[in-house]
Amino acid sequence: MWMLGDTMNNTIAIRKTAPRYISLNRKGTTQQYYASQRKRQNVFWDTNKKPRGKTKKKIYLVLLILIISNISILRTNTANLKTQPETITYTKCKAYLFVSPDSSYAGIEKILKSANNTLKIMVYEFWSPEIKEEIINALNRGVKVYLLMEGDTYGEIGDYWNRDMLSELYQLNKTQNKPIWIRLENTTRYMHAKVIIADTTMVFISSENFMPTSYPPTPTTIELTPYERPSRGWGTIIKNTEIAKKYEEYFDAIFYNDQYSREYNPDTDVGQPPEQGGIIKYSPIMGMEEVEAYAYPVFAPENSLQTIKWLISRANYTIYLSLMYITQDQTTQQLIDELKQAKERGVTIHIILEDSLEYYQQTAQTLENYGFHVVPAFSQQETLFLHNKGIIIDDKIILIGSINWSEKALTQNWEAAILIKSTQAAQYYKTIYEYDWNKSTKKPFDSDGDGLSDYYEEEHNYNPKNPDTDNDGTNDWEEVYIQGNKYGNYNPKTKTIIIIIVAIAVAIIIITTICITKKKQHKQNQKEKLNNNKPLSHRNNKNQTNINSIT
Repeated sequence: MWMLGDTMNNTIAIRKTAPRYISLNRKGTTQQYYASQRKRQNVFWDTNKKPRGKTKKKIYLVLLILIISNISILRTNTANLKTQPETITYTKCKAYLFVSPDSSYAGIEKILKSANNTLKIMVYEFWSPEIKEEIINALNRGVKVYLLMEGDTYGEIGDYWNRDMLSELYQLNKTQNKPIWIRLENTTRYMHAKVIIADTTMVFISSENFMPTSYPPTPTTIELTPYERPSRGWGTIIKNTEIAKKYEEYFDAIFYNDQYSREYNPDTDVGQPPEQGGIIKYSPIMGMEEVEAYAYPVFAPENSLQTIKWLISRANYTIYLSLMYITQDQTTQQLIDELKQAKERGVTIHIILEDSLEYYQQTAQTLENYGFHVVPAFSQQETLFLHNKGIIIDDKIILIGSINWSEKALTQNWEAAILIKSTQAAQYYKTIYEYDWNKSTKKPFDSDGDGLSDYYEEEHNYNPKNPDTDNDGTNDWEEVYIQGNKYGNYNPKTKTIIIIIVAIAVAIIIITTICITKKKQHKQNQKEKLNNNKPLSHRNNKNQTNINSIT
């Protein structure tokens, strides 16, 4: 069976839960990512000899070249800095939060049922009989449906699945005159977004393709078709007309442009369903939740790289990354550099990475060398496949969407995401993050349940075993995020040293006391022995003298 998902950005072999396969990348050459190695040549010369003539001129020329190069680098860095937004303008909205597979079907069902006039749907992969039925129900209500799908997925088998779904929807238009218009993206780029816009008032944004393993109607029993594991992902529905319009403009720019998309052709776009898999039992922990929030649209390649760099640069306490993969290229290195700078500012960085990808070990080792905390996704309980692309910053801002950490996703593909600013929303996704973390490593995420991770508390002088380190009645999370006390006063090493010093001092006192006591006893014994050894006549004379004196 093929494992596809989001592997179109790189050639990836699945080695844990699926058989290996030959990659079919028809949109670009197969790419292998290795750590770059640069050789530097060191030049030495005798400093006692003064340069003369041509040698002196050469040195001046080298210095001039270095100065010009540094000026060019400075200008380049300044230009790069200018590309990052100085601030983000959020729009107030209502947000419905969900996670896959726990409550994702409730999310997609809500957006599809809410439409009264139009539905504009863009998705990379789509094979789900249940979602198809919801679209048909919308058509029966008279809703006009505009469906845009990737026309050339990473693997050929994905195209068959897509076209199998489209054929029946297309026939509804031809035979029953149902108002559905289908087009396929038709460039060398990938249309990888997962977005639904309803009536230009609500927008659905997710990391997950429309598959039974991502949107199970009954999340307690999940059909493993076409993939072998259910996928973990994050999603949201934003209710705000201003925000929905921006996603609709993004959709329209591709859908109505013949350079970017083409009409679905039932004669050549022939599909077939995937092989049906088994059933897996699952215990969902998160339902859908409604919150008041502030949101900011993010699109690739328009503003994705700059926005993510800006987001990381604003972190002050914690960064939680839930990612399918991180590739090694110049573009993602910019994000890694931002993480390294955050680490230098005292930010604790957690990363959950899908470990069934072939280059996981190399990537994880590189990130750990930077001081980041990396765990292999669901390695303690192989139930889910991490397909997410989520970020949580300082328990306050969340990034949700389809943007993988790869050069192609950030600079070439059509991708869609959204920033949400809300402590309540951040807590929602952090709860599922903690659950996933504890399924990925034996080290607990938060031993004392105070809201701060063990790694954060260890790095910032808080006690990971005590929710109120200084016993002042305020828990450690509030100390950090409400009162702004980034560092605590708990230092287990210092405490141990103090105990050792006290123990040594007590031991010294005891030993000294014993020695003094023994010395006094020894002197007393010597004195008594001396008196016993004196001649008897001497003692009698002394006694006689005493008697005479008394007389």
